[in-house]
Amino acid sequence: MFMGIEFGSTTYAGWPISLVTFAVCTTVLYLKRRSFTYLLFFSVFWIYITFAINEVFFPIAITGPFAEASRDASPNPIVNLIPLYFGPYPDLTRVIMISILNIVLTIPFGFGLNFLTYVSFKRLLLIAVLLGFGLEFTQFILSLLLGYSYRIVDVNDVIFNALGVIVGYSIFRVFAAFYIKVTTKREFKHNSISDYIRTISLRVQNNKSTA
Repeated sequence: MFMGIEFGSTTYAGWPISLVTFAVCTTVLYLKRRSFTYLLFFSVFWIYITFAINEVFFPIAITGPFAEASRDASPNPIVNLIPLYFGPYPDLTRVIMISILNIVLTIPFGFGLNFLTYVSFKRLLLIAVLLGFGLEFTQFILSLLLGYSYRIVDVNDVIFNALGVIVGYSIFRVFAAFYIKVTTKREFKHNSISDYIRTISLRVQNNKSTA
């Protein structure tokens, strides 16, 4: 189940909480007179965040056979604080796949954040590290609360999640330059969405030297 929370043999969906939070946030933004185009991009970004959270944190087994067996097997969080260490006998194919997936997971974050707020590259680096650390730290806290290591807390995930944000931001920089060039050359007739993208792209380009 999407964003499933397991109590014994019953699984409850956690997505209604995300839906209510989304409704509250969009209402606040609307009252602050954000444009409908901004709200559209905010909605797309929220959908991405919801799926990313589902991938990183769910399902969560609170009680039941799985939870009890996990508490007996690993009552304390499993933590790796050694960068680029993948165990004594790592499966190279699996390591590469997991690393790529961790990068891909946060590429949309680095790309899409630009449509909601201007972020300089220096600030982006800080956000990238904080995001990766925040995801792993939350998994660590949840493991403590659950009484078993439901996820491995790994510094490598922090590194690759942060790298994904930087890659996404870099892709957006390229996209912004290309978008401006194409729409300017062809005297593109903008609608509200394309004009918003153009405004964001120009903002990034104009601040490139100080980013």
